[in-house]
Amino acid sequence: FNKLGLENVVLLKSAGQKDVYRATSSKIGEVVIKIIKPNQNAERIEREIEIIERLKNINTSIIHNHGYIECEKGKFKYIIESFIDGVCLKDYLEQVKTLSYDEVVIFLTQMLEIIEILEENSIVHRDIKPDNIIKNDSTYFLIDFGIARELDKASITPSSNTLGPATVMYAPMEQIENMKDLIDSRVDIYSTCLVAYEMLTGKNPYYEDGDNLPQIMRKIEKGEYKLLDDDTYQNINEFIQTCINRYPTRRPESAQDALEWFEYITN
Repeated sequence: FNKLGLENVVLLKSAGQKDVYRATSSKIGEVVIKIIKPNQNAERIEREIEIIERLKNINTSIIHNHGYIECEKGKFKYIIESFIDGVCLKDYLEQVKTLSYDEVVIFLTQMLEIIEILEENSIVHRDIKPDNIIKNDSTYFLIDFGIARELDKASITPSSNTLGPATVMYAPMEQIENMKDLIDSRVDIYSTCLVAYEMLTGKNPYYEDGDNLPQIMRKIEKGEYKLLDDDTYQNINEFIQTCINRYPTRRPESAQDALEWFEYITN
């Protein structure tokens, strides 16, 4: 890390593809550095960098630098990004359990605006979940574009794969089953509204304690979950139910349509 001019390095998390650290740069200030583990898909990593560098006017991290660094353990790809001050939504939900109707309206408005910008750039994030959202007071940031799809480029995932890149508890069936022709912003709308449901109720709609992966997938495939029945949520109940419909054709056709509908029912 000294070679990169970084000090006060602290490990934030060790994920499947990378180790993520917080550090201080003498030139930039507080940063996040991602060290990519060996034998990862190099093309997917470069796609992630390209996507983040391409996006403008969106609440996400900024890439300051990337390249390769050699150490005793070998040669590693690194990415230095801006540090987003705030709390991971997953950690926040574990503390507070649920958020108010008004807070969830703010969340949905900001996330739909982000998805609309992604849509304009032919990008589908494909991994919207509490782990990948940073909350700073009433502002939400979407991070980790590691499995994002650029619809105007050839897909990296082989079409023959029966399963696509996904976090099953937050992904619709067309994404889980690698149905490429159906992958568009409706995937991100689905995932965002699943997170909103969790923020309102304190639970993922498709998970009960003790459920295994096949049980969860069967529920997702059938669209089986407990509906929001509190009158407090009446304005957004139909919206959330429609957006997490198991059939993509029954969801709003675009992020723009979803945002316009949401603003109409909440303003």
